Amino acid sequence: MTEEAPADLIDPAPDEEPASTLVDDAPESRDEMLALIGSDRHGRAYDQAMQASVVVRKVLGSHVFAAHNVAIYGDFVNGQGSARTARKRQARARPIEQAEIDAVALYVRPEDFDNGVMMLRDVNVVVVADPGKTGRRARAVAMLTEVLGEEARAGLVELPTSALGTRPWQPPGTARGLLVHDEPFQGKYAAHRLDDAWLAQASYALGEQERFLVVVTGVPEGVLAGTAGRQAHVLEGLALPDPLEIVRRAVLAEYPGLTAERYEALITPTTLRDLVAERNDPLFANRAASAVIASLKAGSDLRSDLARLRNPQEQAREWLGADPELSEIALVVTTAVLDESTYLRISEAALSLSKSLGGSSRTNLRFWRMLEAERKWIERDTSADGRGTLRFRHEDLRQAVLVQTWLRLDGGRSAVVRWLTRLASHADVDVHAKATDAAALLTAVDFDFGVHHILVPWAGSSSLTLRQNAALAANAAGVLSGRTDAFWDRLVRWADEPDSTARSRHLAETAALAAGGSLGAAEPGRALAILRTVVRGPQWATLSAVSIGARTLLDAGVTAPLLRALAEWSEGSSEEPSVAKALTVFTYVVRRVVGPGSLPVLLREYERHDDLLIELWGRALACAPARELAEGALRGWVDATVREPDAQDAVLDLVAGVSDRGPDDHLAIDALLECWALDPDATAAAELLYRLRYLEEMGA
Repeated sequence: MTEEAPADLIDPAPDEEPASTLVDDAPESRDEMLALIGSDRHGRAYDQAMQASVVVRKVLGSHVFAAHNVAIYGDFVNGQGSARTARKRQARARPIEQAEIDAVALYVRPEDFDNGVMMLRDVNVVVVADPGKTGRRARAVAMLTEVLGEEARAGLVELPTSALGTRPWQPPGTARGLLVHDEPFQGKYAAHRLDDAWLAQASYALGEQERFLVVVTGVPEGVLAGTAGRQAHVLEGLALPDPLEIVRRAVLAEYPGLTAERYEALITPTTLRDLVAERNDPLFANRAASAVIASLKAGSDLRSDLARLRNPQEQAREWLGADPELSEIALVVTTAVLDESTYLRISEAALSLSKSLGGSSRTNLRFWRMLEAERKWIERDTSADGRGTLRFRHEDLRQAVLVQTWLRLDGGRSAVVRWLTRLASHADVDVHAKATDAAALLTAVDFDFGVHHILVPWAGSSSLTLRQNAALAANAAGVLSGRTDAFWDRLVRWADEPDSTARSRHLAETAALAAGGSLGAAEPGRALAILRTVVRGPQWATLSAVSIGARTLLDAGVTAPLLRALAEWSEGSSEEPSVAKALTVFTYVVRRVVGPGSLPVLLREYERHDDLLIELWGRALACAPARELAEGALRGWVDATVREPDAQDAVLDLVAGVSDRGPDDHLAIDALLECWALDPDATAAAELLYRLRYLEEMGA
């Protein structure tokens, strides 16, 4: 049963405020910008940036490999985004090697094996159509051996793929058991051209001679997918053999004297169960069995030997090389991006990605079946309310899937970027932060493409959310790639944009936001140079981003360099726009409170920076454009002493220091405290005024 999917599966819910509406169009006039910086609206923009940065920093901290060292292996996929590998086709018939036939004795029969055997007995020709590396060939040989019995030991024959093209079809040679292993040629399978007439005629010809044919091919497409005889002749959606049983049988065959109890005692302390469950691949199970046997023969540490088998990059490449459907690629990549999100959110976003890559826009149960039966390296946790949460079993595999898919997705990267941009614009902070993390990882491994197709468009966007995410992604990609100089160069270019277009302003704003990130905390001199460039630019509209960048540097502990920089930028006449802007940034920074009921950060650290704070407060209170914000911030410091009486000495020292700067400063401080003291609830202001005047009388 299917239904049409919504046009955009990642739209915010009706009751959610789209994130991109937050300060998207910053006011360009001075007075409007000053009003914005002093408003709750600006605080929400800052909070959103901080929430996203927390998610990205958390995910960034879990990256376990240097992205710039990721190697590119294997073939790239085709332009539609489906991974296919091509092998040279067999040219002539040949006997199947006896060792392969003998290996059937160790074959682990899947749950649906007998169904295939009965089908082969009934119609003589069966097409095993499933993705590669699922044990298709071993199943085919085992089916033929089961049907023919001891006669199979006399020899089975593998026919070339070209044998499928003859009409009317007659089985060549005399062997009763025939196998065609159809490998793709230029992305196409020969067996996908088989129609009802061919299947019926082949079934009749084989039945007349009591012979049997099994064709191994990929997931049905083309003519084969539409045949009326599909149910009677095509085996698909196959169950896989139990990988643990594959290992057990192989080991016990090599060591027949090994008891079941001793075998379990050897295996239990190792990661074998986790390894084979995650790969869910019969070929890998055989590799694991070989590793166990080799370890036992060498007398080495079995746990270490099995741990070395785990290779997330190889695992991701093998998955992409196994001809996954677009729907599977979309689900796995979406889970890698939105790790630990609900199944409903991931499945809807995955359907959107599948459609972007050229797949179907219709929903079905494929995603759920895939999780239940195939993708054992994705876990589904079900909460009490029934919502399933998807996550990768291992973080390094999540990253490997993203990287390897990206590197092999020739022709599909632009579609992925458009999809990722929609996620990065989502109203839910968790969603757009995770999309930002993915963008950072992809930029780290594909620098030029990531910068020009992800970071620059986001940085120049009219959406504040995308600009914030561009800043976060630039920081994370710089850390992951190790190319910090390249990212600083990019930020300098954005900050130096000379013209007055909206795009140039947005780029400068993004540079200011990025300067407050992890790269800026590590190199505050470079970060403050970026902020200085933007502050001294001609536009007031960029001041919101500078304020956020400065406050994030404060949160990162870059306190003294920041205050010294603000003091340097605010030297000169308060009539100068750059001076007024620098002092406005100061008024925003000094209001910073971490946690409800806490003291402002700089009030708590007042004794360390008292001289700079006194000078900057004095300048801000004397600067007409910044005065109202400065007075509001100072009132906040005064009122905070009610909660923390010990802080009153610091505030007293501050107002006394400002008052001592000159007669005008003295009159301004005295007038402010007198005004505030008239408020019956402002006991702190009244007490502060009393103590200040007492100090003046005492000549202190």
